[in-house]
Amino acid sequence: MPDLPQRTVIVIGAGISGLAAAVRLKTAGVDVVVLEARDRVGGRILTDDSWGVPIDLGGSWVHGTDNNPLLVSRDPPLYTGRLFTDQSYAYYRPKTFIPTSLFEMTRYYLNFTAIESRLSARQSSHDDSSLDVSAEEFYRTESAAVGNRMRRWWRGESAARDMEDVLMNLFHATISASGGDPEAVSVSADWNSFYQKRTLDAIAADGMGTVIQNLMRYGDLAVGRNILLEKAVTRIQYGDALAGSSNPSSPPKVRITCTDGTVFESRHVVVTVPIGVLKAHHKTLFDPVLPPKVVGAIDGLGAGLLDKVVLRFERKWWKSTTAFSSFFLDELPTSTPPIPGSFKKYPHYPFYIVDISKVSDAPVLAVLCYRLWAEAAEVAHPESVVNMIFDALKKTIGRGVEDVPRPFDYKITKWFTDPYSLCSYSYLPTGLGSFSTAQDRTFRTFQTPVAGVVGFAGEHTSEMDWSSIHGAWMSGDREGRRIVAALVGEGSKVGDRRLMDGEKL
Repeated sequence: MPDLPQRTVIVIGAGISGLAAAVRLKTAGVDVVVLEARDRVGGRILTDDSWGVPIDLGGSWVHGTDNNPLLVSRDPPLYTGRLFTDQSYAYYRPKTFIPTSLFEMTRYYLNFTAIESRLSARQSSHDDSSLDVSAEEFYRTESAAVGNRMRRWWRGESAARDMEDVLMNLFHATISASGGDPEAVSVSADWNSFYQKRTLDAIAADGMGTVIQNLMRYGDLAVGRNILLEKAVTRIQYGDALAGSSNPSSPPKVRITCTDGTVFESRHVVVTVPIGVLKAHHKTLFDPVLPPKVVGAIDGLGAGLLDKVVLRFERKWWKSTTAFSSFFLDELPTSTPPIPGSFKKYPHYPFYIVDISKVSDAPVLAVLCYRLWAEAAEVAHPESVVNMIFDALKKTIGRGVEDVPRPFDYKITKWFTDPYSLCSYSYLPTGLGSFSTAQDRTFRTFQTPVAGVVGFAGEHTSEMDWSSIHGAWMSGDREGRRIVAALVGEGSKVGDRRLMDGEKL
C-alpha cells in the first residue's frame, strides 16, 4: 500500500472532470492522487495530431460561446486556442442525396423553428410532466400537424408529405446529437445546454487537448507524480466495509483497490468514471452497494453514443462552401463474419459532416455518426464503414466532381466498446417525469456524497449542462470545492497551513 499523507484525496479518472477536481484540491493545498485506467490522460477528450493537425476524436465542441466557462475561466484557464464557427449548412435528401435549394430550406426551417420554439416555451417551466414522451413521438405528431395544415390550405398531398418527411429528418438529425435512440430520448428537457441556447456552437480549432494541458499545468499535475496511469479500479470500499484498517489510530473513510493489487486509503474519493461504466459496473465496484437513490440515478440516465469517422485525402476535392452538412443512409454497415444478433433498423440514419479543411487547411473530413448506426459500426469491418461513408460523401459534397480520390488514411472511434467509457455522454430518457423531477432523480442525486465521503463528478452530474465539456469541468470543480470545505469543517490541515472557515481559496 502506497505511503500517502492522511489527508490525501483520491480522484478516480483523469478526464476533464477528474482533473478539474484535482486542480481545485491541489491549488487549495490538498494532497491529491489521480488514478487513471488508461495509458493517457484526457478521458473522452482525445486530440490526435499524428496527421500534423489537431483532430479531436472525442469532445470537440464549445456549446455556446457566450460566457462559456471553457472560454472565460481564469482560475484555471481552460480553452485558450482558436475557435471556428460557421452558420453555413446544407441538407441532402435521403436516398437521392439531392441538396435542397435555399427556398426549400427556408420553408422547411421556418416550420422546424416554429415547432422548436413552441417546445422550448413549454420546457421553460421545468414542471410539465406531459413532456415526458419520446422525441420520436413528439416530433412525429408535430410534423404531422404541419402536414395536415398544408393539406387543408393547399390540398397538396405531395407537398404535405414532403414537408413531414423533411421535418422528421431534420428532427432526427437534431435529436441524434443527444446520443440516444429517438424513441428513448425524452423531450421534457432541452438537450441543448443553457449556454448553447444563447449563442452559436464552436469547434476548438486547436484541439480540446489544450484544456487538458492547461489544467495539468495550472494545477502542477504530472503523470508519475500525482497522476498514476494504468490504474484501473476494481473496488471502492467505504463505511462499514473498512474494518481492519492499516492505520487504526486515524482510520480512512475510503479504500480503493486496483487491478494490479495496489490499495489506496483516503478520507475522500471523487469518482469521475463515465455513466456507461457506472451502469455496467456499479454493483461490483462499490462495497457496500450504493444507496437505492444513487442506483436509481445511474439506472435512470441513458448512455449516449456519438462516434467519428475521420478521412484523410491527398488533396481537397470537394467543392462545397458549407462548413457543415447533414446526409442520411438507409443501411447499417456490415461485418465479416456477420455480427451475431441484430441492430435496430431505422428508415434513415443521420450523419453530420464537418469540413476540417476550413479549420486547418488539411484535406480532412470528419463525419459524426450517431447512436444506432455508430453502435453497429463499432463492431463492423472498418473498410465497410469507410466505404459507406466515402460513397455518401461523393454523392453529397462531391456531387458533380470528377476524379474523386479515395481516402488514404482514416480514424474510427469506438467509444461504446471502449471498456473505460462504454458511451460518449449521458442523455435523459423517458420515464423520469417532468424536467425538475428528472433533475432530482438523476443529476442532483450525484451531487450529494455517499456516506459523506464518496463524491461523483462528470457531465452526467451536471443538472443543466450534461453531455457537455464545460458541464464536466464544472462538476469536477464543484466536487473539489466541496471537499475543501469539508476538510475545513473537519479542522484538517490542508497542505502546510490550516484553512479557516470563510477563507477564500
